[in-house]
Parts: sequence; C-alpha cells; structure tokens
Amino acid sequence: MTRRLALGRTLLRQIRHSRFENLEDAHLPRGDELNDMVRQVFRTGQVLEREMTELRRMEDYRRDFIGNVSHELKTPIFAIRGFAETLEGGALEDPEVNRKFVDKILRNADRLDHLVRDLGEIARIEQGELRMRPVQFSIGEWAQEIVESLEPIASLKNVLVTTSFSAGLPDIVGDREHLRQVIVNLIENAIKYNNEGG
Repeated sequence: MTRRLALGRTLLRQIRHSRFENLEDAHLPRGDELNDMVRQVFRTGQVLEREMTELRRMEDYRRDFIGNVSHELKTPIFAIRGFAETLEGGALEDPEVNRKFVDKILRNADRLDHLVRDLGEIARIEQGELRMRPVQFSIGEWAQEIVESLEPIASLKNVLVTTSFSAGLPDIVGDREHLRQVIVNLIENAIKYNNEGG
C-alpha cells in the first residue's frame, strides 16, 4: 500500500512539473480502490500530455506563421518602394513606363492587404478553423504577377526570374494566396542563394 501511495504522489508531482516520461509506471491492473486511484492518475497524465503536446504544436505553428507573414510583408513593401523610386528617378515622365509601374504598385498594395488579412487567420488557426479558399485562376498571369513583385529583389542580386508556360493552359483551381506564399518563399530563396547573373 505504501509503495502505491508513493507511486501516486511521485506521478502527481511529475505531472505538476509537466514531466510525463514515467506515466506507464502507474498503469496498474484493476483491483482495489488504491489501484483505481493510481490508474486515474495515469489516465489524467495521459490526457494532460496529449493536450500539452497539442498546445506546443499549435504554438510552433503560430510562431512559424507569424514569421512567414513577416517575411512575406517585406516583399511587397520592397517592391512598392523600388517601383516608386524608379518613377521618382525619371520614369514618371514616360507614359508607357509610369502606367505599368503604377499597376505594379497597386498589385503590391493589394498583396499587402491580403497579408494583413492573413494575420487575422492566426486566431482561426489556433481554433482549428483555417480554411482554404479555392478559386479558379490563370496560372500564367498569377506567376507573372509573382515574378513582377520580386523584380526589385532579383535586380539587386542581378538575377533574372522568368516564367515559361505552354500556350492555352486551362485555368487551375486552388487557394491563390496560400499557393502564392509558397512560391514567393521558394523564389526568394532561389534569388538569395543564386550566383550573380544567374
């Protein structure tokens, strides 16, 4: 009886300190009331261990998400600044160039708006309610917008980013913004680790 009471006390102390490595010691066979109490400690420890593991997983996901969104915010800000500085540096006088650059600035401003909305998804992620929003879109136009938004970063490294698609591709269906986040991260890394002139 003393051994089982000591086991129960030890396990409760470990659970209080979020240590679950010796839980199996409390997996006693059904028997008298004392065995049943120690079994309840075991089952309580199991539930707490699962919940703490899930909380840690969600916290890691939240930290990664915030890091990714912060990283993503830099791209359109950098692009808007680059296009605006080019306009200020003389391209404003060229009607063909200024219209094109204003369009790019507006697209990047829209991208900032999407990213700000993404920040609101953190609460939905934590509640397990993150949903994909599939839409139909042209992959060629989508990819070209991404490449244009990354031009200022690529030009700093003297790296050329291009797209190549077969003519007449059908539209695709997917979560345009989440797919964009993935592709932007991949291309930014490709630019960052490329050789100058690549």
